[in-house]
Amino acid sequence: MKSIRRILARAGAMWIIAGINAALFISACCGADMSDLYLGAGIESLRARPWSPFTYMFAQTHAAHFSLNIISFIIVGAWFENRLGGLRLAATYLTGGLAGAMAFEAIALIAGTPDATLGGSSAAVLAVYAGIVALYGRRLGNISLGFIGRWSAGLPLCIVLVSSVFELWGDNPGGNLAHIAGILSGWGMGRYLSREATPRNDDSGNIIDKFERSGYSSLTADERRRLFNSQHHNGR
Repeated sequence: MKSIRRILARAGAMWIIAGINAALFISACCGADMSDLYLGAGIESLRARPWSPFTYMFAQTHAAHFSLNIISFIIVGAWFENRLGGLRLAATYLTGGLAGAMAFEAIALIAGTPDATLGGSSAAVLAVYAGIVALYGRRLGNISLGFIGRWSAGLPLCIVLVSSVFELWGDNPGGNLAHIAGILSGWGMGRYLSREATPRNDDSGNIIDKFERSGYSSLTADERRRLFNSQHHNGR
């Protein structure tokens, strides 16, 4: 529990993004109109609300949708920022959301649904999760699913990806294609970041794991120095 608290305490960008999501959700619950923040289909909608490809990924009104996204983002966002820094977290979140917006516009154009709208942070959150899996797949460890056994931490991402593909022919093709685009964007970002992060993480990954398991006092002087240098570099 102490290591989790340390990770959350250092995750500044994660809390800012989560705070914006929470503030808009609370505003919606208090009666504020979120329609101008949602992404609408078609060129005319984009001309009327050119900010919507960015704002839609922070605006959600359904309690279940918001709760799932915000809890997932706090978990994966803090883990991501602790290792790669707040700027990379924000970049991955935004590019995932924008990829989802472009996918939504494409399918709305093909399907001829000019009245469709998109709101919510699912594509952006999935991008962050996919980025982590792409970078640290084996080191994420396993999660316990009770009598089913222990499975890879990337399993939930695979389930979302497969279900989104099958649901493209359902009632919400735009939203599901946005999920897929967010995952692919995050995976691509993770592979890109691995080019610069892998050598550094190979050197400091074990130190980070030891720090999270046993705390700062368990590190040697050399390990503390290397951890500090790694975190300082990641935060640039």
